[in-house]
Amino acid sequence: MISFPLHSISTSTVRGSIVASAGTVTYSITALNIIAGSYNSLTKSGAAAVTLCGPITVNGSFSTGGQINTIFDLILNGTTV
Repeated sequence: MISFPLHSISTSTVRGSIVASAGTVTYSITALNIIAGSYNSLTKSGAAAVTLCGPITVNGSFSTGGQINTIFDLILNGTTV
């Protein structure tokens, strides 16, 4: 399995989900949406509000500086910063 960081620099329109079982997925300051799915570790840079595009599970660390808008589940199984 190959793992690499995913840096979103714009609005995401997704009709699926992501499975990131290793590493950290980082959404940039300008990212408005977080893709639904399962993350090992998840970081949202900056203080801007972000919207979850579906249910999110984070099994490692989770870090965000801004507000999270969602009607979906956000399950945190690790540390929250």
